[in-house]
Amino acid sequence: MPLWLSRLRSQKLLDAVMRYEDFPILVESWRSCLQNEFEIDALKSLLTQMETGQIQWTQVRSTRPSPFAQSVAFSQVNEYMYGNDALGGSPTSKLRSDLLKEVVFTPGLRPTVPVAVIETFEIKRQRRSPGYAPSSARELIDWVDERLLLPGAEFAALVDAAVADGADRDELLDVEDRLLQLHSPRLSDTAVVARQALGRLSVALGWWSKARLTNLDGETVDIEIPDPPQHDDLAVDPLTQLIADWIAYYGPMSRERLAHNLGIEQIQLIQIVDELADLQALVSGELTEGAVEDDEVCDSANFESLLRMARADASPQFEALPVEQLGLFLASFHSLHRPEQDVEGLTRRMEQLLCYSAPAAQ
Repeated sequence: MPLWLSRLRSQKLLDAVMRYEDFPILVESWRSCLQNEFEIDALKSLLTQMETGQIQWTQVRSTRPSPFAQSVAFSQVNEYMYGNDALGGSPTSKLRSDLLKEVVFTPGLRPTVPVAVIETFEIKRQRRSPGYAPSSARELIDWVDERLLLPGAEFAALVDAAVADGADRDELLDVEDRLLQLHSPRLSDTAVVARQALGRLSVALGWWSKARLTNLDGETVDIEIPDPPQHDDLAVDPLTQLIADWIAYYGPMSRERLAHNLGIEQIQLIQIVDELADLQALVSGELTEGAVEDDEVCDSANFESLLRMARADASPQFEALPVEQLGLFLASFHSLHRPEQDVEGLTRRMEQLLCYSAPAAQ
């Protein structure tokens, strides 16, 4: 049986019998230590001889621990040198939550995110990254339904990404009338919607009655709008919830872009964005590095992910070199490649090369 397993079983046994006052194994362990291992009689004789003066002793102060105290000193050094950073007290900081909220949700106190990081995030979040695009018509319909209102340019890019992953374009777009194009002068671009999302969109968007629906081929269709899903919480505004769900697939964007993509008036959007910011569902302000406008908005969870990505992107990247270059690296690190001007410098270089064997030609 391995030693570690014996120790583990012994520890479990000791935990189980600690509540007994006279457990035989514990009694025998104490007797064995006191009588057989510790040699109490010899210790008493030694202490008596020291007390009577037969054995002389003196007190000495040294800069190093004695052989008997080395193990004690090592235990303390080992505790602080190899211990982790876990807190001994409460693991929760006592900082007031309003101070932390002020740092995270106040414009000017948080860092901005580079544009390249935002583009990488949106490609992955919107399933346009290689290997993540929908692979079938059913999957495409479900994804558009989840996205609620997909701008036409993004839909085209999504289809191109799926084709690049190996999907057949004709089979992918064989959706009949389950995916529709939404035309409205309130939108900056023709949008693509799923048929099962029409009920929710019609309730949330006030301009819906003046919109026109066509299939993906551009032919006008007459479809009865289904009833929207019922929510238990009637206090939730449909448009507010729609904006919160829609923006969850993007990085920082201007309020103007958000209004144009959803066909919402700026005055109405300001009130909704402020409400979501108070709920900490959104962050607003200057979020993109080098942005001209300082009225951007972003889903708070997405912005947290963007900060992590920006931090990882800013970390230096190291590439391992072949082991053959180790010798040259060490020589350069120790400045062996720098020539000396006198004998003393040559001596220092020779001391650095002590015990290094090299062919005489070198």
